[in-house]
Amino acid sequence: MKKLAQQGYSFIVITNQAGIARKMVSEKDLARMHQLMISKLKSEGVIVLDVYACPHHWDDNCECRKPKAGLFYHIAKEHLLRMDKTLYIGDDVRDCEAAYNAECSSVLIASNDEYESINNKPKWSISVNRLHDALL
Repeated sequence: MKKLAQQGYSFIVITNQAGIARKMVSEKDLARMHQLMISKLKSEGVIVLDVYACPHHWDDNCECRKPKAGLFYHIAKEHLLRMDKTLYIGDDVRDCEAAYNAECSSVLIASNDEYESINNKPKWSISVNRLHDALL
């Protein structure tokens, strides 16, 4: 992320947080964790513009929970982003599916074993062990 930030990129975080619906974490505690993450990244020169979290349980069938693209569309409107010019980086195949559903490219960070264990590999993404590997 630091290398991308040095090239002028900034970041928006999209995260599924069913722990809120399951009462495992409060929205207030999650907001504090996000603020800590933003502060630490900022100290490294990485700018996080915003964090968007789906607080719903995976059984709620909401539009904002990845692999659906609801949050992507909301963010695109709020930040005036073109999805065809956006790259989504994730560590779960649902991340890449959501990016695909939102019509943006994606990078899946997973070990070769994890990637090989995915039944329906996303054809619209690349898979790497580390984000740095995608930049080479």
